[in-house]
Amino acid sequence: MAPNLFYFEDVVDPSEASKVSDEIRKFYFEDKNITLKELKTLCNIYSDRLFNNGVVEAASLLSEHMPVYNYLMNYQGNHSVIQYFFKGIDKRNGTLYRS
Repeated sequence: MAPNLFYFEDVVDPSEASKVSDEIRKFYFEDKNITLKELKTLCNIYSDRLFNNGVVEAASLLSEHMPVYNYLMNYQGNHSVIQYFFKGIDKRNGTLYRS
């Protein structure tokens, strides 16, 4: 199930899929049970696979031709769209703005 959920079936040999799934689970969840309390961890897995992995790969390719500097912006301003979607939640992760 994990290869489909975490989008690695195209980069991992099918005979290694179970091992990779176990390694992902250990890396992100350690020995914890996967419950709704671990929702942030699950979001981190998807962020790493769907976004951060591509950013790192693009930076690596570009760095062969020019200097590349990666920055992580985590500023949470007063005009974030997230505040409208998650009203009443004090800790919002991410940066998303409206104009």
